[in-house]
Parts: sequence; C-alpha cells; structure tokens
Amino acid sequence: MVAGAQKKHMAHMAHIAHNCRITAMVRPCKPDTKELRRPLTAAQRAIIRAAGAGDLSRGFNELLAIYHHLHMMGYRPGMRPQNIRIVQNDGE
Repeated sequence: MVAGAQKKHMAHMAHIAHNCRITAMVRPCKPDTKELRRPLTAAQRAIIRAAGAGDLSRGFNELLAIYHHLHMMGYRPGMRPQNIRIVQNDGE
C-alpha cells in the first residue's frame, strides 16, 4: 500500500476502533466455553472484516493471532493499545 493511502487507511481504522464500544451487557463466558455468540456493532463488524479481508471468520482468526503475538511481547489486558508501535525489520 502506498504510504499516503496506508496512513489514510490507518486513520480510518483508528476512527472505527475509537467508536467501537460494547453496546449491551453480556454474560461472561465460562473458562470451558466452546462458542461465542455476541452481537456485533457495525464498527466491530467492520474491524473484523478488515482484519479478514472481508471474511469475518478469517478476521476473527487474524485478531486472535495478533493478540497472541502481542501477549508474547508483554501486552496485557488493560494496557493502552495506543502505546503499541509497529517497527518494520530491514529484512522484511
């Protein structure tokens, strides 16, 4: 993606993420839960679809992989996601 277009895309996604809020109280899952059935707002759906190139299932799996990586790097719930920075390696 061209740098300008990438910045515009990232700004758009940040706007969506900022406006993405849980709109209903839901019952917490048990540790052995096998399926999640949660209503999605339009903004949440847009984020998951963007992560999966239009595919909600793929997007969900992509977000799990991203969180796994961030967790391995020391990120924990409650930390500010705005503090995450992406640094591209020279060889990639």
